[in-house]
Amino acid sequence: MFDVSQTKGKELPKIDVEIKGNDSKPLLNKLLAYCKEQKISVEFKELGINGLYGYSQGGKIVIDSNQSDNTKVNTLIHEIAHELTHYSVEGKKFSKTEKEIQAEATVYVVSKILGFENKSPNYLALYTSDKEKILENFEIISTNTKQILRFVNGVNL
Repeated sequence: MFDVSQTKGKELPKIDVEIKGNDSKPLLNKLLAYCKEQKISVEFKELGINGLYGYSQGGKIVIDSNQSDNTKVNTLIHEIAHELTHYSVEGKKFSKTEKEIQAEATVYVVSKILGFENKSPNYLALYTSDKEKILENFEIISTNTKQILRFVNGVNL
């Protein structure tokens, strides 16, 4: 791994994906309970890596502790979607772009249903995702959304 300071060229554009505020703490707690039930450990620590809000490793999620609760919620949903889909033999067949579309589109749908802010369109733009790419991944997005909502809100879809 290398740091951006070790590179040359124009500065990369900043994509705004941070969500200010801490009003989603109850949802964060429900998501943490969901992870515990799924046997996914979650760790909060200072990542300090340029632009990294969190990551998953197959059974473990790490979230940047320096973010607002609202950003933590969005990041945790994104990483849960990776955990649900991308660490099986079948899940490894997807490209990086497909994985990111599946994870972030899950954040978008869950946040819209539960009524909280997201910056998913900004994130999805990084992967030049258009309507067709999102629809190609709709089944996985739908499955992930249903699993998360069933636990978090008792929503039966």
